[in-house]
Amino acid sequence: MKEDQQKTEIVVLGAGLAGLAAADKLASQGAGVMVIEKENSVGGMCRSLAQDGFIFDLGGHRFLPHNQQTADYVSSLFPVPGELALRDRLSQIYLKGKFLAYPPEFADILKNLGPITCLKSGIDSLYFRLTSHLFRLPAEISLKDWMMRRFGPTLYDIYFGPYSYKLWGRKTSGISAEWASQRISVPNMGLALRNLLFKKDKHIKTYARQFVYPQGGIGQIPRRIAEHASAAGARILTGHRLAEICPQAQGFLLTVVSRDGTPRKILADKVISTIPLNEFIFSFRPLPPADVLDAARGLHLRSVRFLNVMLDTSQITSNTWIYVPERKFIFFRIQEVCNWHPANCPPGKTALTLEVACEEGGRLWRMPDADLLKFCVHDLAKMGIAVENKILGYFSTYAPHAYPVYLLDYKERLRKIYAYLQGFDPLVIAGRQGRFRYLNMDAALEEGFLAARALDDENNRREMFSCDERKDYTEKGLYLKINAR
Repeated sequence: MKEDQQKTEIVVLGAGLAGLAAADKLASQGAGVMVIEKENSVGGMCRSLAQDGFIFDLGGHRFLPHNQQTADYVSSLFPVPGELALRDRLSQIYLKGKFLAYPPEFADILKNLGPITCLKSGIDSLYFRLTSHLFRLPAEISLKDWMMRRFGPTLYDIYFGPYSYKLWGRKTSGISAEWASQRISVPNMGLALRNLLFKKDKHIKTYARQFVYPQGGIGQIPRRIAEHASAAGARILTGHRLAEICPQAQGFLLTVVSRDGTPRKILADKVISTIPLNEFIFSFRPLPPADVLDAARGLHLRSVRFLNVMLDTSQITSNTWIYVPERKFIFFRIQEVCNWHPANCPPGKTALTLEVACEEGGRLWRMPDADLLKFCVHDLAKMGIAVENKILGYFSTYAPHAYPVYLLDYKERLRKIYAYLQGFDPLVIAGRQGRFRYLNMDAALEEGFLAARALDDENNRREMFSCDERKDYTEKGLYLKINAR
């Protein structure tokens, strides 16, 4: 080892939930771990920011643990009763000038969208059921295929289609149907109507009535994990990005660069990467083969800009989220900060976070805050939400790698990239950006634990390089009793 090189047993790239969980697991087992994070704070997508007495999250995150081990782990990080709150989830959809209840309620839909829309939707559902039983239909390839067969053209045209285009910036015919099968919790109109009329199905993820949320913002969870990992001996280096990774005969030589441009060499026996998969591929030296680079270029991550607006009023609505599918509005979702936790806002105040889907570096991404605020205030007024004379301050936060975009060929590209990376042992990828895979908070934590095991277990390592997606996004067996009050 050269004098200017640091030596560590394991490097974890990225201090999001998956990376921190892996680092904590490994450090607690006595391994030497160094975490490299390009931001100045930990948390990745799961960060919180304090501003003028308000607390804003980088997007809305509901913690819904699906196994007891994950629930117990997070609970152990918050030993004081009341640090974790069990919060009611209230949401609405703003559509055609009306606020619709979410989860849907039959009387509400009938009242706000009218009997003709409801009748058309019912006919769509009946037509799909009949044709699916009578004919052998072609395979569902695109998101549009999936939605049209389950909800029909009526609901597709007024909600699913516009919202999806707004979120992805692409036609649904170019998005893989696999996204819908994993993320849209109501699989057909018939099941939706059964829930509307009888409310018998309790296991639909979108229908979560409660969630766990820590006092101080969702970023408290990764902060506590980082503290626990540090106490176990892990070193967490923030403000440094990966520039190069060079596989060696034994281990990996990494070059990381600080924000002021100072390079640092780190020699590691093992590596876990949770940074964006395409960025990771292009950091290899020598560069991977041309077909692998081409596969990485075709992986797209959708960006989200958050306009955070502090208001001199106690409450605007009772919702945590309002979904806004119509393309005439600049934002696709609204969060009211005080409804996530009352301590997120000073007494008598509230705040809105307006979520704008865009491309990193594009017009909406670069637009000055003042200009974006004008558009948003105008759109809020069209919805009957008047805030212009209540604004105390505003600022933007950014998530450049918010959502992996499942284009039609994304799995073919992933298989090519995974096959290349699997040749470097011991190296593991994990997390939403690291594996190019949509994960909720609990799943990201579980992937971090799995990644830690996979460094020394070939079966687990093969699982981390599999393109098979989790299908268990229902709420059956949801563990919410985790020291929450």
